[in-house]
Amino acid sequence: METNGVQWKEISGGISAPVGFYASGVKAGVKYREKYDLALIFSATKANAAGMFTRNVVKAHPLLLTQKHLQNGQAQAVIINSGNANACMGERGERDAWQMAETTALELGINLQDVLVASTGVIGQPMPMEKIVPGIKSAAAAVKSLQQQCSSSINNQRNCQIKAYQPIRRPWQL
Repeated sequence: METNGVQWKEISGGISAPVGFYASGVKAGVKYREKYDLALIFSATKANAAGMFTRNVVKAHPLLLTQKHLQNGQAQAVIINSGNANACMGERGERDAWQMAETTALELGINLQDVLVASTGVIGQPMPMEKIVPGIKSAAAAVKSLQQQCSSSINNQRNCQIKAYQPIRRPWQL
């Protein structure tokens, strides 16, 4: 495939196809109870990272935090939610974006600076952190479990793909 003169090669296996990348998704209930609305992408090591951002004057709080965290060109995790954009919320929005990054960093045992945050959804509504924080913890537990399973597999992380779906209301089990 070619786009704007750049050759692209499709890699089968999705976001976690590269060795050392893991991903999980949960139903945190941000807007709808039974939809997957929170995802976590994790790299076992720091990875080169870049972003493209809106030129709009109005920027959501997760975007502003992510721009700061990308200044060093590296990241290790991305926490993503849908259902709430966390935009136009003032100091609360800043705190909520920071808490999402902090919770992710603590759960994965990585530096706060290496966590990127992305949110999409309703603008001008408070982020339901009482749902987001448990969702992040569940997604991180799933990622760590997947990482452990892949690391101990015969394949030693090669071609290790496990699809697991777990609501956040029960402890993670693989």
